[in-house]
Amino acid sequence: MEWGIDRIMKRSRFIGELKPVLFTLPAMIPFVVFWLAPLLYVFYLSFTEWDFMSPEKTFVGLTNYLDLFSNPAFYKALKVTLL
Repeated sequence: MEWGIDRIMKRSRFIGELKPVLFTLPAMIPFVVFWLAPLLYVFYLSFTEWDFMSPEKTFVGLTNYLDLFSNPAFYKALKVTLL
């Protein structure tokens, strides 16, 4: 069991290590809200079939990606984009 100065030193060391994280929070909160959360939501939506009008989303798995990679227009658009 820890007593006295050892316990205080461990707590102050923990707070000292936590300070950089606390300083980055003001920048990380908008990053998560406006970039990471929408990115993860779009990734989830890419595995569903949804008409954007009804609240119902049907899970289709990799079907959307198979349709994408089997469409010749995708490769033409990719070529134009990369050039």
